[in-house]
Parts: sequence; structure tokens; C-alpha cells
Amino acid sequence: MSKENNKTQLDLGQNPSVKDFKAMLSALNETALVSIADIKGDITFANEKFVEVSKYSLDELIGQNHRLLKSGDQPDEMFVNLWKTISSGKNWRGEIKNKAKDGSYYWVDTSIAPILNDKGRPERYIAVRFLITDKKEFEQENQEQEEKRREFISMISHQLRTPITSARWILQMIQETSPTEGVQDAFHKIDNLNNIIGTLLFFVENENVLGKVQGQKKEVDLTEIVSSQLSLFEAKIKTKKIIMLNKIPASIFVSADEVLLNRVVYSLIENAVIYNKDHGEIEITAEKSHEHIVLKIRDTGYGIPDKEQEKIFTKYFRATNASLGANEGSGLSLYIAHQIMQIFGGSISFRSKENEGTTFHLQFSL
Repeated sequence: MSKENNKTQLDLGQNPSVKDFKAMLSALNETALVSIADIKGDITFANEKFVEVSKYSLDELIGQNHRLLKSGDQPDEMFVNLWKTISSGKNWRGEIKNKAKDGSYYWVDTSIAPILNDKGRPERYIAVRFLITDKKEFEQENQEQEEKRREFISMISHQLRTPITSARWILQMIQETSPTEGVQDAFHKIDNLNNIIGTLLFFVENENVLGKVQGQKKEVDLTEIVSSQLSLFEAKIKTKKIIMLNKIPASIFVSADEVLLNRVVYSLIENAVIYNKDHGEIEITAEKSHEHIVLKIRDTGYGIPDKEQEKIFTKYFRATNASLGANEGSGLSLYIAHQIMQIFGGSISFRSKENEGTTFHLQFSL
């Protein structure tokens, strides 16, 4: 490359000419809405694309404040922050919903940069906007569909609860007068169905927070939570003649959301009971170190096939041998447990061997 060519490129890079600016403006006219405003925010320049999209004539725009285009659908705080940012000499970028002259709305991805004077203070503002109306309408449509889906599942789940509760009440009366294995089996099926509905409902209502650092964390007694959740499975444990070994010492506290932690412990105890064998064993222990508390729930059940273990915490997954313990299942309980433990800043892991059993580990940071 010659010295002359190099100098020409350097000059173009540092000092664009009027011709260069006209070429850039011509290119921007094809895709971007460009405007310049004075120190008060009044429009002093608008390109052809700006005029076309806003549906105002150039004469109608010049001298007007950008408030002319305000849709009224976005919080005033956003615009206060915008003005505070650019008036301090910094660039601002965000998505703005504007209103055209004919009353239609359009969205723009907006970048506003102050043009500074010799003292480093803004004297004008240049804004470059790109239309994103199609993107925002697509997002809105998806959001509305998702809200309808959640509402539908929630409605169905709640409506199913009433007949299930009635059926369980009737079975309770029969059980008290003429207990049989058939009635007990019906109890198990109803309880399993009720838990599936509960898991689905929990998932629908909390899907937006799962996997995020949220929840009402406080010091909760892990020992009490385990005891309360175990009590819900006393009948099933007795029916399957499972040996229950609860070896958790008294008053072990962890930092967690109590409601969410109850859901996790419930799911793991349920797995240990349902997927255990008759006359099997469940052992629950807790270990405390300087950095962690680890809750272990061990069963002597069917275990998880080696080739399927990497999928165990994925949504809707059920192991191929799951039907040995229960024909029904949502495939969501372990996925939810995994997401909840992330909320706590902890972890969930397991060791399993097919036909020998599984041990789940819940680790909480101190």
C-alpha cells in the first residue's frame, strides 16, 4: 500500500467530509430513523425515514419536541432516566414505543448521543432509531399465548382438585368401615394423581422464577421440614413395609425459601418411597462441615439406568423403569427440585445403580 493511499484512508477515518456525511445519511435513510434535537429536545433535523414512519411532514416535525411522538404506554421514569443520561454527556439506548400522526404505534430500538461543545457540555443530540415493531408484536403474541396456556392449566388443575378431594373423602369413609387392599390401592392412585396435579400447578405458577435468584430466603429448620414431609408418606411406607431410618440430628438450619424447600424434600422422599421395593429401606442423614450442609436421602429401590442418568434433571423426563414404581408421573418433580436448589445457591446431585437404589444429595452453602 502506498503512502498516499494510506494517508487518504487515515484522513477519511479522522475527518469525514461533507460528501462522506451525505453518503452515510443516504445509507441510513434506507433503514434508520435519524433526528437531531437542540439542547431543549426540540427537533432541528429529521431524515426521510423518520418522516415516512412518523407520518408527520418535515415542517410538522421541525421545532417540535420529541414528546410529540410519545405513546403514553411507557413509564415516565424511563424518559426521566433518558434525559438525565444524555444531559450528563452520556449515550442512552433503549426500546421506545412511539405514536404516529395517524394514531398507529411503532417500536424503535433507539440510540441517543449528545454532541458536546468545547467545554464538554451537550449542545445538541443525535438519535438513530431502527424499527423493531414486528419483533415486539411477536413477543407480545407469544406472551399472550403463554398467559393463556398458564391460565388454562391452572384452571384445569384447580377444577380437578374438587372431585379428587371428594373421592378421597368417600374412600376414607369406606376404609374406616371395611378396609381392603383394593381401597388402599385406590388411595395410592388418588394421592399420586393429586401430587401430579400439584406439581403441574406449582410449575405453572412458578416457572417464571425457577432458575433465577429469587425466593424469600431465611434460616429454616431442615430437621422439621424432613419430619413434616415424612409424615405425609406414613401410610405408603407402612403399606410397602419400608424400613425408615431418619438419622438427621435436631435443629439443623439452612438458608432457603421454606415453601420451595418443602417442595424439594417432598419430591425426593416421594421418589424414595414410590420407586422403592417392598421391604426396602430409606435412610435420611445430614452432614455439616465448615462450608456446607449436605442432606442425603438414600433408598434401596429400582435405581436409574446408567444411560439415562444424564437426563434425570431435564423437564418431563421419566426413566424407562419408572413404571415399576408408578404408572403415572409428570416428569417435573426433579427438574423443579434442580431449579429450586439453584435459587438457594446450592446444588442437587445423586448416585444410582439400577436394581440397587439411589442416593440424592442436597448441598446448602453456609
